[in-house]
Amino acid sequence: MDFISELKKRNIIKQISNEEKLALALKNQKGVYVGFDPSGESLHLGNLIPIIVLRYLKKVGFKTYAILGGATGLIGDPSGKTSERKVQDYEKITANANKIKVQLERYTQAKIINNIDFYQNMNLLNFLRDTGKLINIGYLLDKEFIRSRIENGISYAEFSYNIIQGHDFLHLYEQYDVQVQCGGSDQWGNITTGIDLIKRKYGEEKTPYLCGLTFNLLLNLNGHKFGKSEQGALYLDENLTHPYLIWQYIYNQDDQFIIDLIHRYVLDQSLEQLQELIEAHLANKKTRIAQKFLADYLVKFIHSQEHLDTVHKMNKALFDNQLDQLSDQEKLVVFASFDKVELDRNQSFMVIDFLLQAKVADSKRILRELIAQGSIQIDDLKITDPQAQLNVRKDQQLTVIKKGKKNYFIVVWKG
Repeated sequence: MDFISELKKRNIIKQISNEEKLALALKNQKGVYVGFDPSGESLHLGNLIPIIVLRYLKKVGFKTYAILGGATGLIGDPSGKTSERKVQDYEKITANANKIKVQLERYTQAKIINNIDFYQNMNLLNFLRDTGKLINIGYLLDKEFIRSRIENGISYAEFSYNIIQGHDFLHLYEQYDVQVQCGGSDQWGNITTGIDLIKRKYGEEKTPYLCGLTFNLLLNLNGHKFGKSEQGALYLDENLTHPYLIWQYIYNQDDQFIIDLIHRYVLDQSLEQLQELIEAHLANKKTRIAQKFLADYLVKFIHSQEHLDTVHKMNKALFDNQLDQLSDQEKLVVFASFDKVELDRNQSFMVIDFLLQAKVADSKRILRELIAQGSIQIDDLKITDPQAQLNVRKDQQLTVIKKGKKNYFIVVWKG
């Protein structure tokens, strides 16, 4: 199976400007690039699709490039936006770009280039004369993402973004023999501008490999963008998102959607190899074989086997009722999505008063009944005496209360 058919079967490709040129670009080992926006300090789970596709394209024979938007990030891409982006300062974008560069070096196996290098010494008049002259206003106004913003207003900076990203493609074409640009489906307008710029400068006959392709947006069955939990984006930086949260997010995906995710994320295994796993999953969905497979796969890919082992330890501690095996920090991660009550560690509590303030039940009578039934545990210790004094260590960050088999209540200690 050729690589285009492979990516289509996996539901990755949305649009290709010219399939014949794309195939020729591979045959002649031309360059392909994907751009990455440094508006945040880390890449997130949604960025993994272009990263994994870049790795795949390198494997099949392309020369691959990952372009950091150190310049374009200073303006902000209007694609898919209904209002003006907040402008970030130069120092913030530069710091973000430096952090993301480290991630791209780790994950993409591509040559990393920051497009600030194209522009920081560029003469504005030369840019307007050499590049601006190739694109007319009518062409830009025909772009849907620009046209949709005209009514509500769009700054000249964001209006110009399309030409600047197009110039990125032109520069990479001239300096690195990059003939293919890839991006999310919202990047189609920017990609085609780059193609048209190059064609207008060099002509159709001299650009036999020039083309672009976009990836399907990854949406769950509810139509929401994949890669964001209730707590926000799931970042690849473990200091921003613990690997456990990524594992749980994948594990909790719908039985049907997980098949689509496996097809898109696991490009180092053929569809035939994955089919055996999918058939086992469909035969017994309760085991969540597919969810476990992809959760393990992505945590190991993003982080390491050691991180995955820690995630497994945390899962085991929770389900085996052995929370004492976890550090307070690990407990905070495990119970990140739970409501929490803050209490003063310097305050003295009897167990029943503590449970009432932790909102385990609405009355002391109900709490006494639960304790008598053996249904209350505090930090894995079954409570038998409601009048006992609660002991809190000076360095203790939280206390975990368990009511029955599945109900948890979290107290965070302050002071």
